[in-house]
Parts: sequence; C-alpha cells; structure tokens
Amino acid sequence: MKNNNPAIRWRTVVSLSTTWLFLVMGVTGLILYIVPQGRIAYWVDWRLLGLSKTDWGNIHILSSILFVVVGGFHIYFNWRAFLGHLLKKAAEGLRIRKELWITTALMLLVVASALWNIPPLGYMIDLNETVKSAWIHDDSDEPPFGHAELLSLKGFCQKTDLNLSAAQQALQKSNIAVASTNDSLAKIAAQNGISPRDVFVAIKNAAPPKPKPIENGTESMSATESMSADDVVNRFSGTGVGKLSLSQACVKGGQMPKACFARLAAAGLTYEKDDNVKNVAEQNQLLPIQVLQTMLVNP
Repeated sequence: MKNNNPAIRWRTVVSLSTTWLFLVMGVTGLILYIVPQGRIAYWVDWRLLGLSKTDWGNIHILSSILFVVVGGFHIYFNWRAFLGHLLKKAAEGLRIRKELWITTALMLLVVASALWNIPPLGYMIDLNETVKSAWIHDDSDEPPFGHAELLSLKGFCQKTDLNLSAAQQALQKSNIAVASTNDSLAKIAAQNGISPRDVFVAIKNAAPPKPKPIENGTESMSATESMSADDVVNRFSGTGVGKLSLSQACVKGGQMPKACFARLAAAGLTYEKDDNVKNVAEQNQLLPIQVLQTMLVNP
C-alpha cells in the first residue's frame, strides 16, 4: 500500500522554523523598542495585545535562542553547499575585498554607534529614549522610586511618609481591597484588577504623620526620633532625599534641625547648614543615606 504520509522533511522544518523565528524576533524587537522603561511598565501595568513587557521580552529571548539553534541545524543540513560557497568566496578573495571592507566597516559602525551614540545611527538610540518617555503623561505615571510596586503597603507608606491608617481608609473608599498591609502594591493591584499606579493614586493624598510639638524649647521624643538605621533606609532610600537641604531633611524626618546638626557635629562630620545631604555625604566620603542615619538616629 502506498504511504500517503511521507516522512517529515527536516530540511523544510528547519527552513520554515528559521523564517518564523526571524519574523517573531523582528516583531518583538520592534515592540521592545517602543515599550516604556521597566520602572514605568511595571508601575502602570503596561500591556500590548494583552502581553506585558516581561512577556514580550521572554518571547524575544526564547525566539533568539531558538534562532541560533535552528541556524546550527541549517548549517548542518546544508554543510556541503555552505562549505563549497566558502571555498568559492575564498578563491575570489581579491575580487570581494571591497565588499568585505564595506560590510566590516558597517558592523563596526553599528557597534560603535550603540556604545558611543555616534550619528546618524545614534539618533535611533535618542529616538528610543524619546518614544519611551512619551508614555509618561503625568507625575503619577512614574513611580516615586525604582520597583516601588514590590514594596509592601506598610513599607511603601513608611518610605513615602504617608499615614498607613489614612492610606487604608483611602483604599477602602476607592473600593480597593487589601488583605494585608504586608502585601506588595503589585499584589494588591493584581487582586483588584488594577495597576500599582492606581493604588498609589488612591493613597497619595493620605496625610503624613505629624511630628510631636516642641515642649519647653526642646524637641520632644517622636516615633521618628527613635528610628533605627534600618528604619532610615526603608523610609528614605530611593526617595531623592539627597537633594534636600539638611534642614529640610530633618523636617521630613519629623525632627528639629538643631538636634540633627548636633548629631552631625558629634560624629565629626564637616557640613554647612544650608548645604544638601548629597554634598555633605561627598565631603565626608559617605553615602547620603549614611548622613541621614547620623542625623536621625539617636546614638
């Protein structure tokens, strides 16, 4: 009986796979060119055709790896023709010298343009930044710090100086359910079918905790004053506090500048009262967060 189902033609499978993978790599590469920056994409839960930035990236990575694998099989199945082509071109070496130099120079230009933003190809890098920035329509589209969506609601409020109780009330008023304040903003958003940005918009006006008043001309003890070094890191790291003046940083920490300056002096740090935290850190060969710890943590 005649076999109506001939054996699989693996050469054809390889050729078709190469074509499909090339198309997938091209499409995903173009999409990854226009997607917003990671911090924006994860913050606003950016999606295209229902797929997130991570999804598109994973497809691009896997298709690229498989393209290399299939390319290896393509060389294997066409080894004789490929070797014959190489030998023929080697024999014509002198005749293709100009073409070889042109293509080599082109590839070097591509690499150099990517590394040092050399025109005209470097304009593609600039355009990429412009397109990615175009996704930001207002301040809430950008997280207050990198990977803010991974922080728990409790940690986020502490780091952004928001009142946790007021934030919970704001979320409840916006019909956003919160199982636990230890859940990350990303988890809360996913459970409510919204983005981490939407969670932030709902709580961003939650009133910050008020520092205790001054008593008898001295600073009264407050929750901020008893902060530990780890508390300072959790609350201020990544919030841009280094740009604030020393006095502003003290107030943001709920403390009197006089007490903060006394701690800096006791620690032997060089500073000017109207200087910012970052400059003081550089003058004393410290990190800005270390200056804050010196200012806000009682020894």
